Amino acid sequence: SQTATDTTTSANIAGAANFAYGLANSSFNIVVDALSQQGQVSVLSSPKIATLNNQRAVIKVGTDDVFFVPQITAATNNVGQQTQFDIETVTIGIILDVVPQINPNGQIMMSINTSITEKTGERTTEGDNAFSVPILDVRESNNVVLAQHGQTIVIGGLMKTKKEVDDRSVPLLGAIPYVGDLFHWSNETESKTELVIMLTPEIMAGQAVDTRFNAESNRLRNMGYNSINNKFVNPTFRR
Repeated sequence: SQTATDTTTSANIAGAANFAYGLANSSFNIVVDALSQQGQVSVLSSPKIATLNNQRAVIKVGTDDVFFVPQITAATNNVGQQTQFDIETVTIGIILDVVPQINPNGQIMMSINTSITEKTGERTTEGDNAFSVPILDVRESNNVVLAQHGQTIVIGGLMKTKKEVDDRSVPLLGAIPYVGDLFHWSNETESKTELVIMLTPEIMAGQAVDTRFNAESNRLRNMGYNSINNKFVNPTFRR
């Protein structure tokens, strides 16, 4: 059998600790409406993935940032000290790692690892061979949940507090030496953002595979991909 997972990632203003719980499909919109009552809600991504039983599936939404790590070689009699740089990459965005396991009774146990990485700046070293490395803000969570076929799992608590300072001044007067500071002022605002992830696992076997494929084909056609039959290959699944 195969497990398909619909994933919706959204951000909203909230103040809860890390949590995970399940809800029926009919309650999905109710949860989204409840989150919107706490603050502004925006959907970051809504991918769909498929994997085999006990096989890892990874969703990555973001960009790979490149930075260089110096590797210094010791000086020898013939050659002085040398510095070479190795290329390292870090994903700026969201990585969701899911391993589903189907129990004999049809329940789906999922090991879910979530990582959110944001680049907040750069730090430059001193010396002749100066180089820059990124300053990263990382939020992670690990959850093991048990769900029924078609049941939506909600994972939250990945919070971030952000402070912003807005400096303003009176035109011309703010540029006057010595007294210009009297015409400057600043406003500091603080906002809290929480990432909420909703996963809906489904067990696909036999006719369910073809049904899902046809549904996705129709969805893409409605989005304007009229030549889907020529460009989209029907995958072969183990049944």
